[in-house]
Order: sequence, then structure tokens, then C-alpha cells
Amino acid sequence: MDNIDFLKFSQDIIGRGMPLRFKAQGWSMFPFAKPGSILTIEPVNTDTLKTGDIIFYHGSSDSLIAHRLIKINIDGSLVTRGDYVSYFDPPLARGNVIGKVTMIENSSRQLALNNDLGHICGSIVALFLRGRFPCQGTIVRFLGVIWWLLQGRHKK
Repeated sequence: MDNIDFLKFSQDIIGRGMPLRFKAQGWSMFPFAKPGSILTIEPVNTDTLKTGDIIFYHGSSDSLIAHRLIKINIDGSLVTRGDYVSYFDPPLARGNVIGKVTMIENSSRQLALNNDLGHICGSIVALFLRGRFPCQGTIVRFLGVIWWLLQGRHKK
């Protein structure tokens, strides 16, 4: 399935109010998600998005991206960034948001993101990603490992 077909499929599933699960393909959200991680996307009212949420959206050229919300601009546009990359994504219109990542599953563990601890940890990571300073990537990776150890549940 190419990106355009998957975009239409994703919008259809989420538009019906159902969750969508699929395998991540890139490293941009490491250590929270890596290639092969299963992401669960659920519908979201974009007015309820908070800094630190991981959102699933379509970017330029119909690319599909799951990145962390770093900032909400005064004009309502959204600024995102992958946890493992050193640059911000171009500002995003709310209409491009397809859903919100609520669960990440790796080979043996599940990490729920739609609870208080998930929001607090996501907000802390977003705070570190807003600036640019030495050791920033190391700190974010450390937070990711700690988050997985504290909250990651073993699969049954």
C-alpha cells in the first residue's frame, strides 16, 4: 500500500471513530518508537491536543508522520519534532492531524501514552526538545529508557 492509499485508509478508519494500529518504519521517535514498533492511533479533537502528545499527521507530499507536539503557535499552527532528530518540522495546520498516538508496543512491552504519567513524561520530553543545547539527545534518550522501565507493561 503506498502513502496515498494508506493516508486515505487511515483517515477513513479514524473518521469512523475506530483506532488504527500499524508498524512504525523510521527511527525519528527513538527510543519511544523504532522500526517495527506498533503504534495505536485514536481519533482526537485537535482543540484538546497538549504539548508532549505524539500526533499522527500528513505532511508535505502526503507523507505520514508520527512526531511529538512541541509547541502550539499563537495562530493555532502546530510545531512538531521527532525525538531523535535535531530539527523542527515545518508548522502544521490542525486540519492535517489524523489522530493521536495512544499506545506504543515493542516486542515485549506496551507503553500507554493516554494517562497522567504519559502526559507528564511527554511534556518533559517536549520541554527538552524545544531548545537546542549540548547533550539534548542524550537526555531525551535517557528519559525514554526511564519511561519504558517505569511505565512499560509486559505483553501478555
